[in-house]
Amino acid sequence: MELKKICLPLLIVGLTGCLGAKLPTFDASNPDAIKSSIAQIAQEMPEAQQQEFEKAIAYFTMGGLDGMKNMFGAAMSGANPEEMMAENLKAINGLTGEKILAKYKEELAKNREK
Repeated sequence: MELKKICLPLLIVGLTGCLGAKLPTFDASNPDAIKSSIAQIAQEMPEAQQQEFEKAIAYFTMGGLDGMKNMFGAAMSGANPEEMMAENLKAINGLTGEKILAKYKEELAKNREK
């Protein structure tokens, strides 16, 4: 009986700690939020994934494989490149770093099929 009294609170505290830990997500709501969420996500990632994460952010910022072409065309038509980049980043809004990397790998695989 004494063991149950000790183990049950420890189990509850342990599960609460595990379940309460929430990974940071990407926030594309404004430039400051973008910078802050990139830093938070990168900080939580293993060092080995950070470089790939930076590439993924650059990829989505530019709008994917055809991003440079689209950005150039938009700039020639008078569109604001910063607004385009912010719009492009909405594709990963709300995702964790792990999900951003998975989406990036998926996009690269689709591009190879073209």
